[in-house]
Amino acid sequence: MIVEEEARRPLTVDETQVTISGVVDLVQVTPDRVAIVDYKTDQSRRAVSEYRVQLSVYYHVLESVYPDRSVEASLYFTADDETVPIDALTLEEIGDRASTQIEDK
Repeated sequence: MIVEEEARRPLTVDETQVTISGVVDLVQVTPDRVAIVDYKTDQSRRAVSEYRVQLSVYYHVLESVYPDRSVEASLYFTADDETVPIDALTLEEIGDRASTQIEDK
C-alpha cells in the first residue's frame, strides 16, 4: 500500500501542454491489479462529478506505471462508510473538462 502518492499527468488542452496533478490518498498494488481509493469527508454526493475527474487523472497515471495490471478507482465517503466505484474518464474527456475550466477563468 502506498499512502499520499503524488500523481502528475501531462495533457494537451487546446494545443497547450498542461500538467494535471494531485495526491492520491491510497494506492493498493497487487500482482494483478491496482486499487485507487480517495477519502472524502463530504456529507453529500454533490461533488462526485468533480471527484471523477480527479480520480480519472490518477487512473491514467497509474495505468501508465502499471500497464500489466487492471486499475480500479473508488471514492470512500467517511461520513457513512460507503465506497463508490468510479469509471475513469478518457484522456480526451479530461482534456475537454480542463479546456472548459480554463475558458471559465
